[in-house]
Amino acid sequence: MVYMAYDVTVVTVVYELVKAGRNDFFRQCVDSVAKQEGVRIEHIIIDGGSADGTRELIAECVGKRDNVTWISEPDNGIYDAMNKGLRMAKGRYITFLNSDDYYHDSTGLGRVVEALDSSKADFSYAPAVILKRDGTRLTTSPHVRPDLRNLLKGMPFSHQSVIVRTDLMKKMGGFSADYPRSADYAFVMELVFAGKKAICVGRDFVTFRAGGFSSLNPSENQREHLVAFASLAKRYLGRELTAKELKAYVYACILRTFGAAALRDGWNGAENDIAPLVAHEFKKVARLEREVCALKQSMAYCTGMFVTWPVRKAWGGVKCLRENGLKYTVKHAVGKVLRCFGSTCKW
Repeated sequence: MVYMAYDVTVVTVVYELVKAGRNDFFRQCVDSVAKQEGVRIEHIIIDGGSADGTRELIAECVGKRDNVTWISEPDNGIYDAMNKGLRMAKGRYITFLNSDDYYHDSTGLGRVVEALDSSKADFSYAPAVILKRDGTRLTTSPHVRPDLRNLLKGMPFSHQSVIVRTDLMKKMGGFSADYPRSADYAFVMELVFAGKKAICVGRDFVTFRAGGFSSLNPSENQREHLVAFASLAKRYLGRELTAKELKAYVYACILRTFGAAALRDGWNGAENDIAPLVAHEFKKVARLEREVCALKQSMAYCTGMFVTWPVRKAWGGVKCLRENGLKYTVKHAVGKVLRCFGSTCKW
């Protein structure tokens, strides 16, 4: 199929916006798409069959714009709705902008399309601005190169910044129903496993509000991340994940948890909380182990040193921090993770 009418299709999924009091957020979202310059945009809005006045709100915001299409009907969740938008898309590229989010740079999509066209890349990513729910700026989201080492640790960039070739996404089947909380992450992983070309657009152009669907249950999200990664590794690499690779994943999780506590409370505060943090991570690791064992239909990862490894490493990290200081500890920890991947993983 040839896409001629539009450069980019922007898909926005909504449900009961009026009931949630997000009318103004949605207006800002729609207006920010309409204000994009130098690019032909199709905006598709998918409502999940709201009965609270959301349909009337959409009609009001859209007006008579001929490049906006919207439907309202029941769906099977957010990713099912996104797939509906994908099937309707006529743009050469496609991106997904949540109803709480908006483009703060009117030239953003135009610059991305130019970069994608000139590089012949399959998809792009960029930094993004994160707002608290009260509208104050929280931070700029990190973005790292999408390779397998980074993907094993989590989503390497904000999904709101990702723009993909529409024909490629349709060919790959869109978002998988197997991951109701993490299908966007699983799709990015599949792009990387399949060897698709990525390009980073270094200037931020999109703002999103923290506290969305993906943040409601981080432990469940992390479980889905690992299961998705293991499944895709088996499909594309023809093998199961090794115990060494899983250990590196667990170690990265522990470092991330300790790092968050240190940023929040300082290193002294983090040390005071170290025992409950270790207990929390150990419970999470045990759950992840069970999931991977079920995936493999084997108890190979549940025996011996692997069971006690995370706790021993966590306590070792605390001792190293107290004896050698922050700079040495971080350098030592990062070096271990990199050596683990670089010397043992044939990726």
